[in-house]
Amino acid sequence: MIKSRPVHLTLAGRAPLVLGREMLPETRGDIVIDLSGLEFVSPLDIAGLASYVAASPIQRQIRLTPPTSPMVANYLLRMELPAAFDGRVLVDPPFEPEWERDETPALIELTRLRTAADLEPLITRVWARVGAQLPAATCVNVFKIVGELVDNAVTHGQSEAGTYLAAQYYSGKTSGMPEGFWIGVADAGIGIRAHLSKNPRHRGLDDARAIQAAARPRVTGTKDAHRGWGLVSVRQAAGEEAPGWVSIVSGRGEGRFFVGPDGTRTAHYWTRMRPIRGTWALALAGGKLRDGVERGSS
Repeated sequence: MIKSRPVHLTLAGRAPLVLGREMLPETRGDIVIDLSGLEFVSPLDIAGLASYVAASPIQRQIRLTPPTSPMVANYLLRMELPAAFDGRVLVDPPFEPEWERDETPALIELTRLRTAADLEPLITRVWARVGAQLPAATCVNVFKIVGELVDNAVTHGQSEAGTYLAAQYYSGKTSGMPEGFWIGVADAGIGIRAHLSKNPRHRGLDDARAIQAAARPRVTGTKDAHRGWGLVSVRQAAGEEAPGWVSIVSGRGEGRFFVGPDGTRTAHYWTRMRPIRGTWALALAGGKLRDGVERGSS
């Protein structure tokens, strides 16, 4: 039997998975992931890559080249991406040792969740740290968004690989990201369209239209009219302290929702050239750091 050639996947530049320049294709062969040209990664890049690796068939060999940028490579260590690979990935050359860890930034390291109940100990662990950096209202909105996105993923996604969460506060000084708390959640489950199609009312939708439907109240893959508020709650919480921004990608569909500083709201949906497995979400909860908190350079 002739072994198929490895699939080479290059993720370079700034936030390549968020901007849609690259996808993570399904493959029957081994995988080579080249991160050497990465200049900046968002929480969704981290969560999406972890989900992709976890959902890849165990018989596939995965090799990874770390970023050549010391800052980016160390950030991946800080966010615990290599630890999440759990022996699945051959890293060549190895990551350099992590620098002394700064425990003060408002962030949530990459975390794997299998049930909604797994979120409670995580929130208990990071609430004080995040709450010391962000105003109380922002903190509440952040964890409301986290809770809704994770609950949607673990309840409806049905991913055997679990759901991955990562989050980071950005001041925008060096990242170029709009200021606020950015939350990335990724699963490799059945996707929004497949979930909604369980309800006869929503069959026949393509991926983009399924995301559009899921963003409306009381649209669910069950016949329970009291469900279907998850993405609605995420959009509302993201816009509590405008600007707020939410991107949902599932299959070949994508929806982006924006709440401007003046409260204006827009939504756009489209079909992507290449699909992803499952559902990915990136959300911005707008807001400022607490008064007196030293701003980092992120």
